[in-house]
Amino acid sequence: MLAGVIGERNVLHRYGALEASARYIEDTFRALGYAPALQEFTAYEKPVRNIESEIPGHKNPDRIWIVGGHYDSIDGSPAADDNASAVAGVLEVARLLAQSRPRDTLRFVTFVNEEPPFYKGPDMGSIRYAKRCKERNENIVGMINFEMIGFYSDDPNMQQYPPPLNRRPWSWFVPKRANFIAFCGDQHSLWLTRRCK
Repeated sequence: MLAGVIGERNVLHRYGALEASARYIEDTFRALGYAPALQEFTAYEKPVRNIESEIPGHKNPDRIWIVGGHYDSIDGSPAADDNASAVAGVLEVARLLAQSRPRDTLRFVTFVNEEPPFYKGPDMGSIRYAKRCKERNENIVGMINFEMIGFYSDDPNMQQYPPPLNRRPWSWFVPKRANFIAFCGDQHSLWLTRRCK
């Protein structure tokens, strides 16, 4: 829907498409039985929003896990891979877990304004969201950020890596075909993952 029907979507040149994307995400969450909440703010004098839905935890509701991705695009691209694929991933996980009863709170968030000129700036959606979480003193214990999950290729040597993964011994172990999904994290993330199993 985002890449094929709506297409390029951003504040600067395709604001109507950005709004159509937000409405599509909100409507999809509602169809899945969620009540989406909006974090609204202004960028370039236009209203924009992050969109979240959640399943409260039945045992530890104050422990929050986020599954997220951004729905805006760079100029001149329908952004199927970066990052309509992430929105599809977030919505699919929300669909699969809609009837679940998790121990901790699960929150599904789609962010606006992740691409330039907002990247790492004060109107970047995820920065706004993180600041609000901090102001509310929320206990965010982990996040899976879907980013560019839509590319697939079985061609040999299609997958390339940044240092140090492109050097031995790491290069012996990483896949050479772009036909997988990887979850990456730092040492603290690995510790949390082991602790929560």
